[in-house]
Amino acid sequence: MSEPLRILVVEDSQDDTLLLLHQLRRGGYEPTFERVDTPEAMSAALDRQNWDLVVADFSMPRFNALAALELLKKKGLDLPFIIVSGTIGEELAVAAMRNGAQDYIMKGNLARLVPSSGLTRSPAPPIPPKPPGAITSIICLWPTAAWGSSSPMLPDMELAPPC
Repeated sequence: MSEPLRILVVEDSQDDTLLLLHQLRRGGYEPTFERVDTPEAMSAALDRQNWDLVVADFSMPRFNALAALELLKKKGLDLPFIIVSGTIGEELAVAAMRNGAQDYIMKGNLARLVPSSGLTRSPAPPIPPKPPGAITSIICLWPTAAWGSSSPMLPDMELAPPC
């Protein structure tokens, strides 16, 4: 079952937004989202609804991720903020993270989005206790013929079996 996720996407490209949402769905989330690309639209979206995550493109014609991060801070909201960029340099990324961004992800590596979001998925159900007499160890059935000879790289050491 997919986990609901309310995401504010600060992005001027509808195609990039769709790729981002696709990656979140692949990661087990069911995102509801709003895409904004101006400070006014972002401010209105932040006032209108509670969000779980903000993902912002680093550079857009009328807005950018650093300005979006500043707006989020001015509103006093403590939300995970991830910058997505195709061109961000290391110095700018470090500066953004020092100013409160949680992470930055290159657009070509959106697979990092789900781990970077900082959101926790529902925990797995607890493992039930083992019944009395249950097997508590695994027997190693590794072929012994492969072990016992010296390694050519380490001539004075005998190799030990892996288990």
